[in-house]
Amino acid sequence: MEIVKINKEDSLFKEIVDIYFEWWGYKYFDNDSFYDYYKSVLEDKDLPRLYALLDNNSLVGMYELNDHDRINVSESPFLSNVFVKEEYRGNGYSRLLINDAIKEAKDLGYETLYLRSHHENYYEKFGFVLLKEVETNIGRKRIFGLKLI
Repeated sequence: MEIVKINKEDSLFKEIVDIYFEWWGYKYFDNDSFYDYYKSVLEDKDLPRLYALLDNNSLVGMYELNDHDRINVSESPFLSNVFVKEEYRGNGYSRLLINDAIKEAKDLGYETLYLRSHHENYYEKFGFVLLKEVETNIGRKRIFGLKLI
């Protein structure tokens, strides 16, 4: 198993974007504009970044580090879109992804890593604490934070 940074030219890019589209993107975009959206956000800048967990070059799961996670809050960076393919679930791979995201955020020099989630008693296992709840254009969201230093 290895976790690699993905850019818009990588062969796995379309597969990842297709999964995200089926998961949540279809609610806000048509397929072509969603693909174009992801290509545009993965420009050569610090964030966002897209990472993939691979097993012999086959996609197992992925996550993103984002500057804002598509909601209007001042906190940054955000861990978002942690996803493990169904056939790989139950093997601790989300733990690998989350721990890698924590390491990457530290390596990038951030003091705190944030995320939003409706899950209860999951991200707390990694040290994240509930900071606040905010009302967004897609409903009420819970914002968690993890001190990295």
